[in-house]
Amino acid sequence: MTNKIKSFLIFCGGFVTAVLFIAIGGYAYFQYTLSMVEEYQSEWTPDFGEQLYKSAAELAAAKTEYEKWVAIGDVALWNVDGGSLVKASEFAHETLRI
Repeated sequence: MTNKIKSFLIFCGGFVTAVLFIAIGGYAYFQYTLSMVEEYQSEWTPDFGEQLYKSAAELAAAKTEYEKWVAIGDVALWNVDGGSLVKASEFAHETLRI
């Protein structure tokens, strides 16, 4: 074989190897990212009942109109997330009234 053919075969072998490493690395990175997203989503899911309880306690402890306005918005939000749309609507109308 001539030197040009040897050089060409070495170049092609290196190129194919590089493409394979990039493809395998990209796939591994993609799988790692998906697993991390799933893990963080499970950790970041709020407990709606607990949050509703906390925001209702803040509303009960509110002394000024501003504190009440802030707290009632949170109560309305957590009622929506908790599935009680009627209560959320009532709190939203109360927020607009204030």
